[in-house]
Amino acid sequence: MATTDHHSYAAQVRLPAGEPEGVSPSRIVIQHHRAPRVEWNVDVATGGHMLHLAIAQCVFNNVLRLGAEQRILLSDVNVAVDGDFNAEGTASTGIDCVIELNGDSDRANLIALAKNAFDESSVVAVLRRAGRVELQSVRAMPSNEPPGAA
Repeated sequence: MATTDHHSYAAQVRLPAGEPEGVSPSRIVIQHHRAPRVEWNVDVATGGHMLHLAIAQCVFNNVLRLGAEQRILLSDVNVAVDGDFNAEGTASTGIDCVIELNGDSDRANLIALAKNAFDESSVVAVLRRAGRVELQSVRAMPSNEPPGAA
């Protein structure tokens, strides 16, 4: 029986608990436009992790925006995204998103808010449409040539 290797490319965006330090090996706390700070968690900075972090951040932003629009005070928000890629690393084998939130509303409203935040994610929409991505230019400067040399 063949086994399938599964690699985790997990990424997480959450409201930090307490007053966290700014950086650790797998965690970065940064300023945010909808909350005082957010915390990013990734094991390593691979392209797969950054792709999943982009999804998590977009959904997280939507949760905070929709919560404010609906006047729901959110005390905790955590968006975790994970998935894997084919052996060549050229195609996703699927991406899963988990949203956890606590707020001053009933469970049904919180679930609806989370689902709407995911459904309105522009990053998810772009990935589903698989739009054109092209390299436009490269600026290469050998370290042994002085600047401006041609």
